[in-house]
Amino acid sequence: MLNKRHATNALLFLTGWIICLATSSSHISSTNTSNAIALVTTVTILLIHLKFIGNWGKEKEVLLITLLLGSTIDSFAGNLNILEFSTTNRLLPLWMACVWILAGTTIRHCMTLCRKNHWYASLTGFLFSLVHYFLVNQISDVALATPIWLSVLMMAIIWSITVPILLVFSAVWLERYKRNNM
Repeated sequence: MLNKRHATNALLFLTGWIICLATSSSHISSTNTSNAIALVTTVTILLIHLKFIGNWGKEKEVLLITLLLGSTIDSFAGNLNILEFSTTNRLLPLWMACVWILAGTTIRHCMTLCRKNHWYASLTGFLFSLVHYFLVNQISDVALATPIWLSVLMMAIIWSITVPILLVFSAVWLERYKRNNM
């Protein structure tokens, strides 16, 4: 059941995601300003999350693996020209990495509704990715390869597989944490 903490967790994530996405375009701000806004937003939300919702000891692995996995998937998609970054750098922009650490904050909280049913997790990963990558293409300086619908669909399929895997890893690490701290 969704409680106040889960709702707050979802709201914090969505706020961070929107800020990172909305400031990602060079038409709105310079790259340095965009990176600074994304980083300050992410650190602030992460600190609020860890103070009032989460626990660093219980979540550090999930936060790190979500950041690394999300960044790796997007960087790999960039190297395959599915995502086209506006820089000559082969790595994703900092604001996209910030989105993935923010996504990591949801794995043990508002995503717990999906923990018992991996179909929900797949569907959540699929649907959020459709929205995320469509908006990334529309708002940011990151472009998707044409046809756009195919690029968005490929990324959504990847995340429909990845989200349940993250939930399984999260459960394993949480059990390990509980055993080690009894």
